[in-house]
Amino acid sequence: LLWMMIPRTASLAVAQINLLIVLALASSLSLGSVSVFTLATNIQSLPFGLIGISVAVAAFPALSQAANQGAERSFQRLLLQQVAWLWFLLVPVTVLFYLFAPQLVYVVLGAGKFDATNIIRTTEILRILVIALPAQSVVALLVRAYYAKQNTWTPFFISVFAELLNLGLCLVLRDKYGLQGLATAFTISTIVHVKVLWMV
Repeated sequence: LLWMMIPRTASLAVAQINLLIVLALASSLSLGSVSVFTLATNIQSLPFGLIGISVAVAAFPALSQAANQGAERSFQRLLLQQVAWLWFLLVPVTVLFYLFAPQLVYVVLGAGKFDATNIIRTTEILRILVIALPAQSVVALLVRAYYAKQNTWTPFFISVFAELLNLGLCLVLRDKYGLQGLATAFTISTIVHVKVLWMV
């Protein structure tokens, strides 16, 4: 158990360090960029936490049982069912969040000193981030599928690769596209992350 905890703990640390670096890059842009990026991320995280994480956590016991019993077909069937559920639930949510992003941002943040310019900026970032929502949720499920097979090192190495890709893209896209470049880097790296997890 302690041996399996090491990469999981390291994965969390890598994700937090990556977030700090991205925010540091955002702070070098125009005034308020860190706030805009953070607020857009918080709004995008709502369906991810409510649906993506919930499905992944709920699926984990059944996946663990199938893995422990050596029932590979049952394991694959369960995993595919949960992936299908995530897509069924999150693709419509992604579309709705994309279409109604201005209204969501206004309802959540449209008060006080958060003016129309900030609402527009946050909406632009939210629309880019929300594209990653289905992939981000499937990542959470696939990581737990690895854990069900008592394999915590493989998803750790893949997550490190994804975080490095994210940082590289951030450095490349920041100067040309600004805050939108940082959001695009997150979305691309998340999609690559889920593809690599799935292929492996």
